[in-house]
Amino acid sequence: MASGAAGNTNSTAATRSSYALSCYLRRAKLVAGEKIADQLSDAFEDGNIDHSQYYDATMTDIIAQGYRRRLQAMVQVAAAVSIRLNRRDVDRARERADILARATGETFTAYCIGHRNWSDELESYAQEKAVALVHYIWDGLADAVDDEPDDGTEAY
Repeated sequence: MASGAAGNTNSTAATRSSYALSCYLRRAKLVAGEKIADQLSDAFEDGNIDHSQYYDATMTDIIAQGYRRRLQAMVQVAAAVSIRLNRRDVDRARERADILARATGETFTAYCIGHRNWSDELESYAQEKAVALVHYIWDGLADAVDDEPDDGTEAY
C-alpha cells in the first residue's frame, strides 16, 4: 500500500503505479501512511468500521490525493493495482474506497490500475461499481481507457 498504513508496501512499485494516476490528477501525491493509520484506528475505536474493514483498508495498494481540474478541487483516491485486472480487483477498490470514506469522512474515488487489457465485460462491471480502470504500461506511461466512472456523485 502506498500509504504504508499496514507496512506491506513495495514502495517503488507503489510510487511507479501512482504515476498512472497522473492522467486523472494534477499534483498527485501519496497520502502518508501514518495519517491514514491514525484515522482508521480512530474509526475502529469509535465503531464506525469493524476489525475486518480496518484490516481490509490497511491493505489498499495506493492512497493518494490530487487536484481534479474538472472539479476544481482536491480529491482522495483509493486504488487497487494488479498486472491483470479482474472483478475481484474492481470489488476490492470499491470496498476499500468506501471504507476509507467512512473512516475519514472524506470522499474517495476508486481506481484499478493494471498492465494488461481487460474485457468489455470487466469495463462495464467497473462502470457499474463506479471504479475507473487505468491501463498502466510499466515503463512509466499511463493510458486511460475511460475518463471517469460516472455514478452521479460529486467525487468525479
